[in-house]
Amino acid sequence: MPLLKARVRNGRLVLDEPTDLPDGNIVYLQRVDGARADGVESEGDEAASPDDPGHNAAWAEVIDRRLQDALDGRVELVDANVVTARVRDAVARRRG
Repeated sequence: MPLLKARVRNGRLVLDEPTDLPDGNIVYLQRVDGARADGVESEGDEAASPDDPGHNAAWAEVIDRRLQDALDGRVELVDANVVTARVRDAVARRRG
């Protein structure tokens, strides 16, 4: 799923682009400004845009570092299918 971007208008979050998410889906949001957990710095709205070449270069650098961490054995790689199955199980348990 691509990154969703929204703006606050009259106290409500409004997506900048239409989404194909079905009605009723719950989306958890986290405000992003300043230094982020992934190490990519953002200074305002445009700096954090995925269309910004500087942003893309910073992400590429983060990905390269994480890949090297995995190759050097500093982090454990987890199969995405395993993670997806665990998330689905957790959601199913919550829904009861």
